[in-house]
Amino acid sequence: MSNKLTQITIVLGAIALSTVACTSSAVEESYGDAVRSNVHAQVYDPATITNPSSDPVEGTDGQRMEAVMESHRNQQGSAESVARPIVIDVGN
Repeated sequence: MSNKLTQITIVLGAIALSTVACTSSAVEESYGDAVRSNVHAQVYDPATITNPSSDPVEGTDGQRMEAVMESHRNQQGSAESVARPIVIDVGN
């Protein structure tokens, strides 16, 4: 009798776990919404997302923008700032 009860318990447990695994959580339903919202908020003209313009950017100095882009491409972090130990003070 106890062997039969054990088998029933295992089967019911497996069924319960499989149904729980199939349900979606609140996290899964809104996963990625914050990223999409932030990307959308950073777009100057939302119409250009689906229909980008091939016109050049106007209203800025080309040489200055080239220097900015080169500094972004060539900039590297320093290993010294990464190698510093992390200190966590909890009020000792």
